Amino acid sequence: MSEEKKNLTEEERKELKKELKKKIDEMSDEELDKVAGGYTVRNPYQEQRFVFTEEELIKLYNGICPKCGQKIDKTKILEHVKNCGL
Repeated sequence: MSEEKKNLTEEERKELKKELKKKIDEMSDEELDKVAGGYTVRNPYQEQRFVFTEEELIKLYNGICPKCGQKIDKTKILEHVKNCGL
């Protein structure tokens, strides 16, 4: 990436920044949360990382899967998330 960046002219950089700003402006808040990293929950027992939006986290902490709407046992949230594909 840095090699490509060095080869861009000042005009090309300005154009690229302009395009990126336009794409960011078109994104929804949820998409921005995920792009920015959202909220990360790490499973201490396995090498897994889950990224959730604030809305998804609230539902999960209330024991509801944000994807399928199923009631989840709070002790098995990460297992359900992995199996549900969230």
